[in-house]
Amino acid sequence: MTDSILCTRDGAVATVTINRPDRRNALDAASWRRLGDVFEELSADTALRCVVVTGAGGKAFGSGNDITEFETGRANAEQVRTYNAITIRAVHAIENSLHPTIARIEGFCLGGGLEIALACDIRVASPDSTFGLPVKNMGIFLDPALSDTLVNAIGRAAALELVLEGRRLNTDEALSRGIITRVTPTGGLDAEIAQGKAELVDINNELIIQNTKLTGMESSFNTFQNDQQTVIKQINTNHQALQDKIGIFEYSDFKSLLTNVNSNNITLDNLNTGLGNVIDDISDVDTKVDKLSEYVDEEMADLRKDNVKQQDLTNFFDQS
Repeated sequence: MTDSILCTRDGAVATVTINRPDRRNALDAASWRRLGDVFEELSADTALRCVVVTGAGGKAFGSGNDITEFETGRANAEQVRTYNAITIRAVHAIENSLHPTIARIEGFCLGGGLEIALACDIRVASPDSTFGLPVKNMGIFLDPALSDTLVNAIGRAAALELVLEGRRLNTDEALSRGIITRVTPTGGLDAEIAQGKAELVDINNELIIQNTKLTGMESSFNTFQNDQQTVIKQINTNHQALQDKIGIFEYSDFKSLLTNVNSNNITLDNLNTGLGNVIDDISDVDTKVDKLSEYVDEEMADLRKDNVKQQDLTNFFDQS
């Protein structure tokens, strides 16, 4: 089986090639794992002065992750975490390499391929190259650890544009956003890379190179820490503002509110009970009134009968 990641040496220069041209150099999990291994080995090689990263076939530097294995390799949250850990290790191994790294970009540089390129110190592209990070178009998330690499390389605004829009950029657009450091004339990519390698190898003192790299990494880390502290402060500010807006729902206030509600409920219950008693009393009065009315009606009937009898008696005496 052909190795998906090749590593060759030419004196003080190593060339790492993503070798899956039939897949436009899309990386599967095994390729990512191998890429991390290779860069960790290269970082330990003190004889090196420069590492070039490129893609085989001339049509793509790297077109991202091999999505054909997603169905079985990223089918659940645990698999996604495992997969991301492999890709993060590889990208960070490139980013933290003690040797200067050059991305030789020709053709498609998308998704994971772009992450690899951005982890390199110098990014040189042919004029027909295409760049993009279409994670949102695929319905997947960019791992936060890779977001750090993205923001450190090109800044927050350009990073958000890449992720949120998900569109592809040409070399002029990529150059203006800092995604690449320079564009070569047509057919001039190899000459430009050769010149870059020569300039790096010409630095005799290895310590100068490593110190420059370490200083850059320390600066990036400090920037990240400062940004992180800024974000934390903003979160705390927003949290306090939210608490101020909904202060009535603090526990003590909420408990007091519940006590008042309960008291009102008790008062309302007492009122309902009292009202029920009044209604009962009214009903009793109505019943008594009805009975009194019946009694009055009976007395009036008896009185009318007595009147009739008295009238009859009066008539009898008058006739006599």
